[in-house]
Amino acid sequence: MVHIAPNLDIFDGWLGLDADAIICRAERIDGLPIAHLSDVAAYRRLLNRPKDRLHHERLEPYLLENS
Repeated sequence: MVHIAPNLDIFDGWLGLDADAIICRAERIDGLPIAHLSDVAAYRRLLNRPKDRLHHERLEPYLLENS
């Protein structure tokens, strides 16, 4: 992980999640793969930082309604 700015971290992997599968599910925007929100939520659950727990609490109802 590289800390770019106070609120921006760049990761070079998905902590054991299948990166190829995540990229296959990704939506392409201007040619770039953008991970599906459910994959981002799963990753943040693994990270389990305070900010990730807060985001998970907010994302989970949306994901349950839209899955």
